[in-house]
Amino acid sequence: MVDDLTPVIEAIGALSDSTESGRWEIAEAIHDAFAEFPAYTQGLLQGLCNRLKYTSTNIYNYKNAWEVRSEYLGETKLSVSHFSKLHTLRNKYKLTEHDVLTYIDLAETGDWSALKLEQEVSGNHEPDPDEAYKRKFQRFVKLMRSIWNDPQFGNVDKDTRAVYYDLLGELEKI
Repeated sequence: MVDDLTPVIEAIGALSDSTESGRWEIAEAIHDAFAEFPAYTQGLLQGLCNRLKYTSTNIYNYKNAWEVRSEYLGETKLSVSHFSKLHTLRNKYKLTEHDVLTYIDLAETGDWSALKLEQEVSGNHEPDPDEAYKRKFQRFVKLMRSIWNDPQFGNVDKDTRAVYYDLLGELEKI
């Protein structure tokens, strides 16, 4: 693990341990940690998973939820789960900015759960036909990221890791 990661991971862990911290504060801290370090910094995801006792999917859900919330509005009564779900739905159904804002408003006024939000969007929109390929590709990149973050990958020679890192970066851009 990079020495610079320890204070960041511990600060997020302390925030999570605090009974006064909300999930949005944790989501913002996770998002900022990923923004602060270069892509695929070895040890960041694993360190957060271990310290927070979250799965990697939960860590990315927090990060994605913060991104969607910061794109569309500031304070909201909707949860991290709502915005994490909106991140997925936005991509799956090719929702426009207007669609997303409409569903945020409907979820807030109707006091919808994240599941109800998903049901409403899926009932009103057709999935993107290319989504199956995109999801398969995303799972492939996720597997590559997981291999990169695995401590045993540190045993691979430096040149191979550099090529892998570059390839992973290029695949992320697609």
